[in-house]
Amino acid sequence: ALVAYAGRGALDGLARRDDEEAIGHALAGLAAPGERALVATDDFGYFAVMAAFGRPRDAVPDVTHDPRSGPRAPSADDPRALAARVADEAISWVVAPARSPACPAPAARAGALVACRVRARLDPSAP
Repeated sequence: ALVAYAGRGALDGLARRDDEEAIGHALAGLAAPGERALVATDDFGYFAVMAAFGRPRDAVPDVTHDPRSGPRAPSADDPRALAARVADEAISWVVAPARSPACPAPAARAGALVACRVRARLDPSAP
């Protein structure tokens, strides 16, 4: 009983990541195997998106928010930077804040996050 209480109390201060988990699960249902996703979040929520997506090799964080790296503008906020990332890293999907210009026609939405296709399927016969 003591372990259960300590565990429950320890989680009270953690950030809720319901939207990130939901969009990650949605992305898992949308992206075909091998399709890569650029995950752009305002904070460390990209970890929750990537975990819920379930395909770590197919998920690319846009910005890691690592303070040692210094500030970096999100690619999802700059159409030219996004186009370069899509081409350079074979990105098919983007997860971004709904306010981002990267996803004008989202395929999925979870709270303030959206997911959209940014590159045509490599295999048009795939679902």
